[in-house]
Amino acid sequence: MSSKNIKDISAQTEHGKALGTVGNNLAAWETRPWTLQRLPGVIALSSTSETMLASHEGCLVTFSHGSATTYSIPADSGLAVPVGARVRIMRLGGQITVVGSGATVRFANVSTNAKDNLSNVYAVGELIKIAANTWVFTGDTSTT
Repeated sequence: MSSKNIKDISAQTEHGKALGTVGNNLAAWETRPWTLQRLPGVIALSSTSETMLASHEGCLVTFSHGSATTYSIPADSGLAVPVGARVRIMRLGGQITVVGSGATVRFANVSTNAKDNLSNVYAVGELIKIAANTWVFTGDTSTT
């Protein structure tokens, strides 16, 4: 591994990202990496039957109803989000069960029992879209 002294760096920053030159080479870098972890918002839901919406992408979705709640994941035709989309969910009340409603949802331990709900109050799970019409549900989950 070799190292060089860098004398000339020119960059413009916007929203924590920089694009510029190092010598004669184009370069891009993140100037505030911690901002990548911040969620853009919290969406509070309170009924016993909820459906994932495109506006949930990247957010923390909380469920506060005292009774059991079903969170349905629709097919791509009803949910326009890209592969790689993430939705975090948090249980604040009764049991939250995640179900595919046109989309396939993969759960941990599918050889025994699907871990399709959040284990306790304040438990957090994450849905990650891994392919067209396919999501993985992971986190502090338990069986129904």
